[in-house]
Amino acid sequence: MKRRRQLLGLWVCTIGTMGAAWGAAPLEDLAQRLQSADHVLLMRHADALGVGDPPGYNLQRCETQRNLNEEGRQQANRSGRWLRAQGVSQAQVYSSVWCRCQHTAEGLKLGPVRIEPSLNSFFDQSHRAPEQNLQLQVFIAQALKKRVRSR
Repeated sequence: MKRRRQLLGLWVCTIGTMGAAWGAAPLEDLAQRLQSADHVLLMRHADALGVGDPPGYNLQRCETQRNLNEEGRQQANRSGRWLRAQGVSQAQVYSSVWCRCQHTAEGLKLGPVRIEPSLNSFFDQSHRAPEQNLQLQVFIAQALKKRVRSR
């Protein structure tokens, strides 16, 4: 019987270069890393054609944003199936406020999706990158600390 593991956190739609945390690491290497109960997986949203958002987009209205296309929805589902095949049956899932990110997180089907502001894009305000990356680091460190204490 396959042991099921809980992934500490799955942050969807990370900011800046953090989205490529594992770059081109082979899937086998990633699968081994996921065996750690206190592991954090950072990923970007699934396929959404284009760059940035249309002029005048509104974060409260998905139809005004760049959203997942059909391939992106399928990618999110496939990613969730792959993670479950690796023994990750549930996770603490965090997303930015952007709809494409929330829809990717929901498509993984690993648990409820919570909004985490430190994951929000700073594409339109690149001067915020250093501050926001620091906020994300603090958020991850606090989440890991809580996980260690709860063991």
